[in-house]
This record gives sequence, C-alpha cells and structure tokens, in this order.
Amino acid sequence: MLQILMLQFKNLSIYFYITLACVCGIVGWLSYMSGSYGLELFVAILGIMYAFFAGEGKLVCFVFGLIYSAMYAYIAFEARLYGDVMLNLFYLPINILGLWLWNQNQKEERVTVRFLGLREIVLSLCVVVVLGVGYGEILKSANSAFAYLNAFSVVLQILAFYLQAKRYVENYLFVSIANVLSVLMWGFFYYKDSTALPQLLNMCVFLGIGLWYWRIWISQARGGLVR
Repeated sequence: MLQILMLQFKNLSIYFYITLACVCGIVGWLSYMSGSYGLELFVAILGIMYAFFAGEGKLVCFVFGLIYSAMYAYIAFEARLYGDVMLNLFYLPINILGLWLWNQNQKEERVTVRFLGLREIVLSLCVVVVLGVGYGEILKSANSAFAYLNAFSVVLQILAFYLQAKRYVENYLFVSIANVLSVLMWGFFYYKDSTALPQLLNMCVFLGIGLWYWRIWISQARGGLVR
C-alpha cells in the first residue's frame, strides 16, 4: 500500500505543484498576517491538499482527507457547527472506503470516471431537500449555529463524497453548492472573529477547486480518464 501511495505523487505536471504551492502559500500568509496559525492553518492546508489530489484522481487524497476530517471535527465543535462535526466523524471510515474503492479502479495511476443519469440527478436533489430540512430541524433543536445552512451543506457533502468514491463527475456539482453555503457560514464567523480566516479561505479554495475540477472531470469522463 505504501508503494501505491508513493506512486500517487508521480505523473503530475509542474504546473500542478506550482499551483498547489502558491495556493497553500497565499492561504498561509494571509492567515499568519491575520494572527491565525497553528491548528487552524494546518487543517486548512490539509484540506487544500485533499482537494487538489482528489481532483487529479489520486487516491492519496483520502490519506489527507482522513487526517483533515479528524482535526476539522474539533474546530467545527468549537464553532458549534455540530452538523460539520458529525459529518467529519462520518468521513473517517468513508475516507478508508474511498481509498479501497479507488484502488480497485486505477488506470495508469488515475481513476476512471463516469456520469450520473438524469433520473439519478433528480432523485439526488429530492433526497437533499428532504434530508436537509429534516436535519436542519435536528440541528436547530441542538442549538447549532446556522442550523439549516449547516444541514444542507452536510447533506450535500455526504452525497458528493459518496459520488466521488463511486467516481461520478456530479460529485463536484453538489460539493460546489455545499461550499457556497460553507463560505457563507465561515464568512459570518470571520466577521465576528478574525481567527476564522484560515477556514474561510479554505472554503473559498474548496469552491474554486471544485468548479475547476468539475470542468476537467466532465471533459475527461468523455475520454474515460482524469488527467
């Protein structure tokens, strides 16, 4: 397994690594200048690493995702985003599942990807609405911050993560919607406390990466590979 993971860092362009380094550097510098560093910054960098390598179809993303989920759960708990806490605790075993599933579908160190059908998309949206409203009521009763925004963000992310593990292009559509909601929530937190900046920047990066790789996965699904 260690040898397989090491292979994940190969066959990536210099442009990929330069972009990754620049994004991490910008987030790190802005966070430091605002007085936010330590755990919050480290978690933000892990999230960026996960998003970049997931977009390239590299299964090592789940290793970054596993550590990120455990640490972000703590940060979310401190912010009273209980939906995010439960989501990231749920992500811990799902990251392991994703690692196994992607390992079964490797092709030239990348995974093959595919599209959902229209019926599956409509069904997914209906499930999101029903579960989002129901979960919002639960979080509201638990005095969670931004109960309904948090609820819909969580439901969308769970769906997106499942679709990503199953190699469906549409995972980036749903996760981008979830990231918009997350940007709104962390934007409110940053307005009250500047130490929330690393997570706000992280969510903005997630949104940008999601939209970028959605375009790439659409293109590559027609050819069968994420490049």
